[in-house]
Amino acid sequence: LRTHRKVLVIDATVAFTGGMNIRKGFSAEFAGSDSSRDTHFEVTGPVVADLFSVAAEDWRFASNEALKGDAWQVERTAPPPGQPMLVRAVATGPDAANETNHKLLMGAFSVARKSIRIMSPYFLPDRELISALTTAGARGVEIDIVVPAVNNLFLVDRAMTAQFDQVLKHYCRVWRHEGPFDHSKLMAIDGAWAYVGSSNLDARSLRLNFEIDMEVLDANFARAIEARIDAAIASAKPVTLEML
Repeated sequence: LRTHRKVLVIDATVAFTGGMNIRKGFSAEFAGSDSSRDTHFEVTGPVVADLFSVAAEDWRFASNEALKGDAWQVERTAPPPGQPMLVRAVATGPDAANETNHKLLMGAFSVARKSIRIMSPYFLPDRELISALTTAGARGVEIDIVVPAVNNLFLVDRAMTAQFDQVLKHYCRVWRHEGPFDHSKLMAIDGAWAYVGSSNLDARSLRLNFEIDMEVLDANFARAIEARIDAAIASAKPVTLEML
């Protein structure tokens, strides 16, 4: 069990969350061309308070210290001007009665009508999620799954490869993205809904880790995530059954 969440809240008004760790390997300044790629998000508006409450509870659990005083009071703010997005912070962990992110993804795959695009460094879904994906493919949903060409965890990569046939045989496409290792965890469905954050599509993230993700219902944002995934596919090689 571990906390896999990545949350940074500044002055109670802006937050950063996503897949990026704070370490040398994620900085070109220190790691050069070998640095890992990732996708992180700057957010404002009401969801900042939700992200802070998750970070504050993690601090209390780890240090037995509650964050009290005016400096730690975060009030739910109004959405930023323009066209605000509908964003929900999804905190999950083994202490929860329900496997929230697992059930959420099951529901999302089940209602997809046009497309499912997934980018994950560790793609090891369980039978239920594989079934939901292949069922979506059977009803005509276009499904693209992007993983790194070279993984930083050799055994995980071998385990992923051993599972690819289960989706390739049932209407899904799998792509190996060339270039530096990409640690991004991105998902977009039907160009309307997106799910981003710290969760990988593996058993650790879906059942054991403490994770924080964002569910975003916004067509512009979902299309931006699709564009990010499509850009990776443009420099990727397809995985075929003959290669396994």
